[in-house]
Amino acid sequence: MKSFKIMALLISIFFVITFKLAVAETITNETIVTMVKAGLGEELISSKIKTSQNQFDVSTESILKLKKEGVSEKIIKTMLDASIKKDTSEKKVTQLVNPAESPESGQNIQHSEKQQEQKIPETSSKEENIYYARCNLKVIKGNYVSWVNWQSTPTFIPVDTKLKVTRSGSTASIVNIETGSGYTLDIGADGDVFLEKFVTKKPLNINQFSADVQSNIKNTVARIGMTKQEVYIAMGPPTNVVNVRSNTKTYEDIMGADLWVYARKRFGKNIGVAFDPATGRVNRTEGIWK
Repeated sequence: MKSFKIMALLISIFFVITFKLAVAETITNETIVTMVKAGLGEELISSKIKTSQNQFDVSTESILKLKKEGVSEKIIKTMLDASIKKDTSEKKVTQLVNPAESPESGQNIQHSEKQQEQKIPETSSKEENIYYARCNLKVIKGNYVSWVNWQSTPTFIPVDTKLKVTRSGSTASIVNIETGSGYTLDIGADGDVFLEKFVTKKPLNINQFSADVQSNIKNTVARIGMTKQEVYIAMGPPTNVVNVRSNTKTYEDIMGADLWVYARKRFGKNIGVAFDPATGRVNRTEGIWK
């Protein structure tokens, strides 16, 4: 009789929890993006995440998309914590209403959950730190890469080099995974969206381009007829977009402009690359010296 009452109580608890989950608002990645674009602050959004049911997609690809939409790292971290907590809670509810579950196996499940919760951030961090050079990255002063991108510097990290990248504010440390060589990158502004002007998560094989374009890329030079992507890969991000400094311009901003200006050296003539608005290909260059 006592066992029956305990079982009835457990089942009642289960249905109460299930009902509350069903009627509660469930927020998603799209909800967070909408709140950010509406101008709501980090503290308010974080509180909403902590007090609501969620159905977050916290894969690496989705996290990168959230960053591009302007969601801060603090909010994304709160989403990750809430998603892990949700998964753990759901497993515990399932265990509670399963009378066949022994205390011993329940302890094993909880121990396994704790191990999984500890491993998730570490694995995610390792995945997110691996990038590929989006373009030829000019190196000055031995191991320094600048958003100013001085074109007179002959040394560069070739496009598609596999890199381990750790960003801290507006700077990042870069390590060539193959050689172990380390560099310091001055991103120009704080944020992953600006880091992505220099590196990308996807490998980029220049063999997809014509032999002439491959030669231009290897020589870090722009020529008439090249596309914006080809010029960017060869010469990297410009110092100016038209007459505006590019440190706070994103990769998409730069690709949307038809005049790129590169700084050759501190007291030298600048390099201009103009694109035909209709075709997106180079129709004029000034200051190209190779």
